[in-house]
Amino acid sequence: MSSTQKTGRNYFIDVVKLVLTVFVFINHTLDFKEGTVWPERFLYTGGLGWICVHYFFVISGFLMVMSFFRRKGEEVSPGKSTAGFIWRKFSSIGLQYYAALIPAVGVYLYTIRDRLSLGYLSNFSFHLIPELLLINRVGIDPLYVNLPTWYIQCMLICMIPLYCLLCRNSRIFLNVIAPLGALLGLSFMFRQDSIFIGAKGQDLLLTNGLIRGFTGLLCGCCGYIIYEKLKNAELTKAQRRLFSAVEILLYLWMFTGCFTGHADTKGHFLAMLLIPPATALTFSGVGITGKLFTWQGFSRLGGLSLALYLNNWSARRIVMVFFPGMSWARSTAYMAAFTLGLCLIYWLILAVCRALWRRGLKEIFTLKGRSE
Repeated sequence: MSSTQKTGRNYFIDVVKLVLTVFVFINHTLDFKEGTVWPERFLYTGGLGWICVHYFFVISGFLMVMSFFRRKGEEVSPGKSTAGFIWRKFSSIGLQYYAALIPAVGVYLYTIRDRLSLGYLSNFSFHLIPELLLINRVGIDPLYVNLPTWYIQCMLICMIPLYCLLCRNSRIFLNVIAPLGALLGLSFMFRQDSIFIGAKGQDLLLTNGLIRGFTGLLCGCCGYIIYEKLKNAELTKAQRRLFSAVEILLYLWMFTGCFTGHADTKGHFLAMLLIPPATALTFSGVGITGKLFTWQGFSRLGGLSLALYLNNWSARRIVMVFFPGMSWARSTAYMAAFTLGLCLIYWLILAVCRALWRRGLKEIFTLKGRSE
């Protein structure tokens, strides 16, 4: 029996992260030649890129609740528990975030090198501060160096109050607040007969990015409720067949809402509603597709998708500045090559930082309490 068969772990989330990252990558290539290439007609890009980012929020909300229940027995206050969770979450992606930001700053400055001056660099340093502190989504409209990372910043900010509420009363939060908040958030996002709100702008007291973040995370919490029920249920063969049929139907509806020529705002709304139950069905393993994601090699895809997600925007900037006017296919090939190159630099930075941490930086930056 293989190690994968022994563990029986489902790596669906790792696989879907890579798929979503590929769609985001393609969505970022469509400015190379607008309206005349097959990807734009096939993907119907009015909202697919935003739906993919929404799916990332759903996954984050799902994993947030899963992390909570794994540590539920710890005797700590909601405030300390929340602070600990946010720190662990930041620690898991913070180094990667900054490792991608370093080459992104270099690429940005190189592409505008003709305009560089002491005054510009001074102004640029102020614009970079929100990105360094991960607070771009709190009302500041900054100069983005690495645009896709707004998702990470928004996720961490929105998780703070949601995790605290989860600690206060998990059942009220999951069964009342999360479903109601998810539905109200989606309804607000699609309040017009046009594509839902972007990341910029502000409505009520929140930036649109934060509204999207809270909504996606709450949808993920709803997905966990479904997952928990299915995972703990003793199902008959007939019930498993029924769930398999429902699972396939949900994905067909989702793809129809995203990929057909009839896809519109209502189709995108439908797709975003169906993401939590479809994900819960697959990740729980009660349907037919869950068995496809038990190969242990899939566990490496999460790190790969993060690297591609964090570095493709800088590659896009290089192509648009230095190789304008090429066909979509050639521009996309160049962007893929530069993304791979930036990923190599990113992995090198990670390796150097981890080596330095082990060889002395850990002692410098780790605070220890005084002994009485």
